[in-house]
Amino acid sequence: MSVPTSPKVEATGPDGAPAAIDGPTTPTEPHGSEQDERGRRWLEALPALAASVVLLAAGAALLATTWHPVGDYAIAEIIVRHSFPHPPLFGPYSGG
Repeated sequence: MSVPTSPKVEATGPDGAPAAIDGPTTPTEPHGSEQDERGRRWLEALPALAASVVLLAAGAALLATTWHPVGDYAIAEIIVRHSFPHPPLFGPYSGG
């Protein structure tokens, strides 16, 4: 059994000449034009731009808030702040 096929339809251009449907086309701008290059540069810079926005937002949030230790963090903070001005005098000898 054969499959029916549609008749071949040829397209014509504005001057009546046959138009190439699947043939090569001539681009309006050459490949690698300045506009393509600018678009590619923006796409390459986009991840770095996104990362810098995130870092700037995190830095602004750090400067805008004050950290108040609570619970176990408060105990650790008290011990650390107390130990540095007065180091403990026990443990192995480490003098040079």
